[in-house]
Amino acid sequence: MKNQGTSDYLLTSKVFVNGKQVTIKNNKYTISNVKANQTISVSFERIDGRQIPKTGDESQIFLYTVLFVSATAIFLLVIRAQRKKNHN
Repeated sequence: MKNQGTSDYLLTSKVFVNGKQVTIKNNKYTISNVKANQTISVSFERIDGRQIPKTGDESQIFLYTVLFVSATAIFLLVIRAQRKKNHN
């Protein structure tokens, strides 16, 4: 198993084949004599020192929920006030 895409990454020390950790040597691991489906889990680590941009998965969902509920409450209060004003 070799990272074909770029030389900016190395395999980490944790490579799993069918749920069992395997040993990698010289940033390579070879699977041979494959006769059935296999499950492979591999992690890579950057070696050029650049930071990978965040994907937004760490957004502040609580903050957005509070803002949404607050905006909805204000909107409903404004509608209620308008209806009261129109009925009087």
